[in-house]
Amino acid sequence: GKGTFMNCKSLKYISLPDYAEEIEARAFYGCGLKSVTIPQSVRVIHEEAFAECPFLREVYFDDISTIEEIHANAFKGCNLQFIYAGLNSVGIVQRLSIKDFYDKYASKAESGAF
Repeated sequence: GKGTFMNCKSLKYISLPDYAEEIEARAFYGCGLKSVTIPQSVRVIHEEAFAECPFLREVYFDDISTIEEIHANAFKGCNLQFIYAGLNSVGIVQRLSIKDFYDKYASKAESGAF
């Protein structure tokens, strides 16, 4: 739910369960996360879900094609370097910079999501 793990500085890594469909607003706001894995069941990442997680550098999507919306400021204040967007057509994991992610998946992410 909203703010479930808010400001949990000791939380470093998380793989969300395969049945999660949404990540609520501020669910992981201000956490000590370094990386997060988003399962293909997730369709929506709400506002500031992972905002202000300064150690968050990598986000792994099991399958980016299942994401419908990434709301504004979902990853604001993070130091993301790469987004891993699942497998491409030849079975290789897509490693994208933030710019490349926006270029390729602009319809999924609101402006300012990252």
